[in-house]
Amino acid sequence: MKQCPFCGRMLSDNARFCTGCGKRVTQPAPASDRKPGPGRQPQAEERCPACGAKLPANVKFCTQCGAKLSNSFRNMEELGGQKLSEQGGKGDVPRWLFPAGVALAALLVVAVGVGIVFLTTGWPYAAEPEATEISSDETEPETLEEPEEDAEAVAQTEPSESPEEDAAPSITLSVSSLYLENGEMASITAQAEGGTVTWTVEDVSILSLAASGETAAVTALGVGSTAVVAECGGVSARCIVTVYQSDVVTSEEDETEAEDSGALDSTDEYLLPTDTRVIAESELYGMTREEVALARNEIYARHGHIFTTPEYAEYFESKSWYTPDPNFDSLDASQLSEIELENIDVIVNYEERMGWR
Repeated sequence: MKQCPFCGRMLSDNARFCTGCGKRVTQPAPASDRKPGPGRQPQAEERCPACGAKLPANVKFCTQCGAKLSNSFRNMEELGGQKLSEQGGKGDVPRWLFPAGVALAALLVVAVGVGIVFLTTGWPYAAEPEATEISSDETEPETLEEPEEDAEAVAQTEPSESPEEDAAPSITLSVSSLYLENGEMASITAQAEGGTVTWTVEDVSILSLAASGETAAVTALGVGSTAVVAECGGVSARCIVTVYQSDVVTSEEDETEAEDSGALDSTDEYLLPTDTRVIAESELYGMTREEVALARNEIYARHGHIFTTPEYAEYFESKSWYTPDPNFDSLDASQLSEIELENIDVIVNYEERMGWR
């Protein structure tokens, strides 16, 4: 033992700092050979929290590093521990640390075990997923069977629905217009889907009709224009048929009757019957620009209009029915019939649409 030269506190021989004042011991104090009395207990040693050196009890500073010791370090009994023992080994560690360490280790082991169980089995929610999986497994056959049933139902209904889909009403004709000479025959073919084709003719005085399935045979009966209508499933298609009269006398009997009756207004002398009925624009489709112009001027020529254009004058003077009339005024509409005025409009509109006027 040695004595602090500053405060006189007794220190151990290897102390470098005073445990009373904390000053460095520069000169060793004389060693004391006194032993503790019979009633005195040797002081327990403590350890420095900074360097771990063993220290005598009730010191304020570490004898090795000079660190100041806090009061909490000395009052270990307040935390449930015991004073440090002077012996080494287990006495160097507070006794309360062993049970605390064992308890902490046990808690860690339990926590790790619970974590492993939770990760592998999903506990504590393992029961709910299992119930969900079972319910999903049970319902899967139902969800899979329902589409199969629907597929079978669709497969069963497809044959019954396919005819309706195939029967979408549509119809087209082989021709959209026909020009027939009076008495001539022709056939019209329909391409239809969705039902039976029915045939009708709008004016039976101009055209006769004999139909069989998707084919119809027509015969021209009189000069004029009419429509043949084919219908299938509520959808219809039309073919405009125009019947004209040939300029050629077909028989000697007809020629004799024409000469005897002096019928100068017979249709073989006229381009179109513009004085007896209103013509259709389709009747002009097969005519040239010059023929359409002649058909229009033919209306005035019937009333004796005197033409100044050489081509028209030469053409109409060659007709037996043409008689010039100086009193006819083509600008006076009152001298023309309603049928003739309407036919003039039909021809003029057609010429304008064709770009001929």
